[in-house]
Amino acid sequence: MPPELWDIIGWDKVGHFGAYGIQAFLLLWGFYRIGWHHPLPAILIAILFGMTMEGMQFAFFPERYFEWADVLANTLGAFAGYGVFKRLIYHLNF
Repeated sequence: MPPELWDIIGWDKVGHFGAYGIQAFLLLWGFYRIGWHHPLPAILIAILFGMTMEGMQFAFFPERYFEWADVLANTLGAFAGYGVFKRLIYHLNF
């Protein structure tokens, strides 16, 4: 990757992507086990949680700020978690 692009993405965004992917996957799995087979609630919870955390870090921590790039990484991670979950459900027939 060119250094300019890596400066935009960075390890921070990769961490957000991975963490929210795992969160969405676990929410989807839990909802699926109790009989909720629609993915929208789990994905929305993950996205709204990410936005809430960004807002809270801006409001309560003076050295931190709200980043739309973090929200985007969280959102993309949530959808990636859904993609992985959908593939596993399809292939493993939980």
